[in-house]
Order: sequence, then structure tokens, then C-alpha cells
Amino acid sequence: MVGWGVIGTLFTLQSYIYRINVGQNITWWELYPGEVFYFLFWGGCTPLIVRLSRHFRVHKSNWRKNIILQVLIGLLFAVGQRIVYEFIMQNIRATAERPFTWERLTQNVIGFSDYGLFIYIIIVFIDHAKGYYKELIEEQLHATRLKEELTAAQLQALKMQIHPHFLFNSLNTVSVLIQEEPKKAEQTLIMISDLLRLTLKRSESPEIALKDELQYVELYLNIEQVRFGDRLKISIHSEKDTLEAQVPPLILQPLVENAIKHGISQKRGEGIIEIYCERKNGSLSMRVTDNGNGITTMGNTTEGGIGLSNTTSRLKALYGNNANIVLSGGDSGGTTIEIVLPLKIQHNRIG
Repeated sequence: MVGWGVIGTLFTLQSYIYRINVGQNITWWELYPGEVFYFLFWGGCTPLIVRLSRHFRVHKSNWRKNIILQVLIGLLFAVGQRIVYEFIMQNIRATAERPFTWERLTQNVIGFSDYGLFIYIIIVFIDHAKGYYKELIEEQLHATRLKEELTAAQLQALKMQIHPHFLFNSLNTVSVLIQEEPKKAEQTLIMISDLLRLTLKRSESPEIALKDELQYVELYLNIEQVRFGDRLKISIHSEKDTLEAQVPPLILQPLVENAIKHGISQKRGEGIIEIYCERKNGSLSMRVTDNGNGITTMGNTTEGGIGLSNTTSRLKALYGNNANIVLSGGDSGGTTIEIVLPLKIQHNRIG
């Protein structure tokens, strides 16, 4: 209300200077109470105006309808406020020579309501500007958080790649192959180098094409297959129309590593890793399945271990409640982790 009082004082000063310059015989105190009361009146209406402004917020999807509604509400406020203001002020200022009349009240309402509409629009404009600014800041903060999540995921993925249970085992395999199959040892070292390079060169974008994510996972599994030999069978199935679907980078690798570490490596005999990517009720479904000993042997992964909990938190940050992750086991062993995301296809543009 103090701000409205200051505005009323400034307008009184402007009106007083103008009237003196045109030769009117008027004092400051004849103008001041009426001007200040007028703006304090608007100050009292401001909380209700702000509430209506936010209820009929103007967005891209509704701008025509809500702009019309805001103008109509503004007219009602302007006319209603002016009626009350004129009624009070004319009764206060009434004299025997100039008594209160409904005719003069009506004339003033018609003549000055456009001024009230202008004030209403300014209030709504300021409230909308504040709201849009707040949304912009929140979007920037959200984007920053997503970049931080991605950076953390990249570092975590790199850490997992160079962790002894992967890198040392792979280098051990290479050392054996150097004597027996030097060409294969060289190919394995190249694959390890390519995998680490891909990890470091991942785009800062929060999403990439599914085909690029599968390429990364396939390279990782090819390195593991060198270590496990014929004992590890790999199968990757992806519907053709899902390959351009947008997914978070490095989203499948931790799940595949869990399947290797907690499923295949602890199982005797043939180990199978299968990845299925398909449309599912308008969403994208990505499943990582192994034929290991089942969920009970997956350690703290079933309780939200690092790989699974990081994946869950990233999905929550990117998609909110529109994505989920499900961990399940088969009756005869094995584990399946399914990620379901909103299906977003990035079409390549030519030219």
C-alpha cells in the first residue's frame, strides 16, 4: 500500500503543476486526498486482481481466450471501482451549489473508466512478467540440474569402465591373448580405447538417439564377450521405428553392467544378455534381461544400488512421473530390468 500511496502523491504533483500552469486556482490539499484515495483503492483491489490474473494466466495455448477474459474483467473492475470512488468523493465534496448527482457520477464513470482499465492492465502485466521470469529461472535451474546429472552420470560411467572388475579383467584377457591371439588382443585394446573415448565425448545434451546408446552398449558387451568367450551370448533387438527415439545418454550401460557382474559372472554355463527396445502403449520400452541366478544374487541392486538408484534419479529429473523402471525376476532365475520412457522421435532434417 505504501507504493500505491507514493504513486498517488506523484500523480497529485503532476495534476497540481498542470492545473496551476493552465491558470486554475486550486491548492495542493484540494487534490491530494482524492488522488491518494483513488490509488489506495486500487492497492486494496490488487490482491484480488493478482489472483484473477494467475487464474486466467495467458499462455501460448490459451492466449486469445484469456486476453479477452482479462480485458472484460479489467472493464468490470474499472467501472466498478470508478462508481464506488465517484459516489464516495462526490458525497464528501458535495456543496449546496454543487450537490451530488447521479448524472455527474455517470458522466465521470464513462469518462474515466478507461484510465482504470489501463491501471488494471499494468497490474496484470507486471504480475505476468514476474510469473514468466520465475518460470524462466526455474527452467534454467532445471536445465542446470540436468547437466549436473549428466556430468555425474558420465563420470560414474567412466569410473565403472575403469573399475578393476571391468578394466583389469579386460586387460588380463588382453595379456593372455597377446601370446595366443595377438590380432585379437589388438582389437580388444582398440575397443577399450573406443569405449573410454565415447564415454568422455558424450554430448552434453540430456538426450541422444537410441541407436547411439545401443552402439555404446554393444561396444561394451563386445569387450566383455572377449573375456567370457563363447560362454556369453548377446542379443540386441530394437524395432526400427524406435532407433531415433530420444533417451538419456549412458542410461543402459549401468544396467547391462549389473547383469554381467551380478548375473552372468556368478553363473556356471552359458550366460545370455538380451536387450529389447520397442514401442509399448505409446511409450518406449527398454528391457535388459539376463539368465543369471536371479534377483537374490544381485546384491544391493534390488535395494536401489548405485547403478539402479542413479538411473532412477535421472529418469525422475528428466521425465518426472512419466517414466518408470521395473526390476523383476523369472520363476526359473534370471533378471529383467525394464525402463519405460515417453516416446520422442527426433526426425533428421534434410537441407
